[in-house]
Amino acid sequence: MTRSFVLTNHKGGVGKSTSATNIALGMVRMLRNVNAANTRVLLIDTDSQGHATLVTTGRNDFETDKSL
Repeated sequence: MTRSFVLTNHKGGVGKSTSATNIALGMVRMLRNVNAANTRVLLIDTDSQGHATLVTTGRNDFETDKSL
């Protein structure tokens, strides 16, 4: 079964990207601990600042044609 979680808020600086990144990491760790067959978690970062992308990949040099 596929599950989706969405974190949204119009106000900036409330921890949406930080929370989403930590939830994704926690889900991967939990799935690995129970030896799940598929431990993939997709995190989509639509924030214009790209904080979740920076945290998960260490890159902030994405170009506009490679970004949402």
